[in-house]
Amino acid sequence: MGGESIMKVLKELLVLLGKSFLLYCCSSFCCGRIGEVKTMKAPGRGGRRIPRAGFEKDPSGYFRALRDDRR
Repeated sequence: MGGESIMKVLKELLVLLGKSFLLYCCSSFCCGRIGEVKTMKAPGRGGRRIPRAGFEKDPSGYFRALRDDRR
């Protein structure tokens, strides 16, 4: 293998690595943690999961609704 062919292979390898990195970044942005909703086990709901933010915003309202649902 001559010096030119080694340089060509290295160039192709760098292009492939660059494309792989861009694909990784795009997939992390679109499908990653951005926009994920944190959840928690809903108290009194048999392990069902609910959004944590809504519960933390008004826990007494959650338990009021829970009691109303059981009547």
